[in-house]
Amino acid sequence: MHLSYYGQASLDLLEAQIRNSPFLNSVTAIGDDWPKSVFPLVTAFSLKGKPGNRVEMKLTGVKMDSGDIRKLFDHWKWNGKLNFTLSCWCGIVDPRGLARKGPDNVCCVRA
Repeated sequence: MHLSYYGQASLDLLEAQIRNSPFLNSVTAIGDDWPKSVFPLVTAFSLKGKPGNRVEMKLTGVKMDSGDIRKLFDHWKWNGKLNFTLSCWCGIVDPRGLARKGPDNVCCVRA
């Protein structure tokens, strides 16, 4: 599923597909205007992945901070059987400044 952000309707559609489509295994959120409120849906989709059933979420331009990634790793640690890939593409203006501040942008997470 490829989905651009067009307001609350896009979030509602994504949530409905994640909750109700048992065969949904790949989602690409296109564009850099997705709000932070998409991250609970990213987490919900990632939790659907199990051994033998990998799910993949691609985010283009969505900025994630270390807290968002930490939540995913906490779920992975507690569950122990998740099988997901989360990829995001976002520009880093000053990589050295980013290193001094901590990991604010992540390129890929596999669990």
